[in-house]
Order: sequence, then C-alpha cells, then structure tokens
Amino acid sequence: SFEDRLLLKLSIRLLPTVTFSSYVAPIDKTYTYTHSPYGASVTWKLKNKYNSPTLSLSWQNQEYDYGDDPFGNEIIVNDNTVTVMFRLGK
Repeated sequence: SFEDRLLLKLSIRLLPTVTFSSYVAPIDKTYTYTHSPYGASVTWKLKNKYNSPTLSLSWQNQEYDYGDDPFGNEIIVNDNTVTVMFRLGK
C-alpha cells in the first residue's frame, strides 16, 4: 500500500560483472522499532560465469525509534552500516 510504505529501487548493470543498486523509502509506516530509509550497494562478480566468486559492498542508513523519553521528546538514533561480503558460488 502506498499509504503505508513506498520503496523506490534502482539497479544499473555498469559492466557485465558489476551492478550498482540503491533504494530510498520516503514513506515507511510499517516498522515498529527500526527501518532503513536509504542505502546503496555495488556487486562485482569476479568472472562472468555461473558459480563465480562475488564481492559485494553495501551501505545502509538505519533509523532506530526508541519511543519518547519521560519529558515527551522522541528518541531516534541514526546509524550507518557498511558491509563487505565475499561469496563463493551461487
């Protein structure tokens, strides 16, 4: 539903073995504690074969909603997560 969540994704194959992807969620009312409003990743297949090793680099912005403090102020923490992954096979 567009009222609860809207996710826009873009994926571009820069080379036969390299793909860039990104997303943004301008509307997301489905989470209760944490959500990721935007992020990006690059995936590089080391050879253009079915079970070739793959190297991935991704970044996500995470938002944690801890509710309100005793004075009624919202407690929201933003965090950035970077992940590097090396995968063998499909």
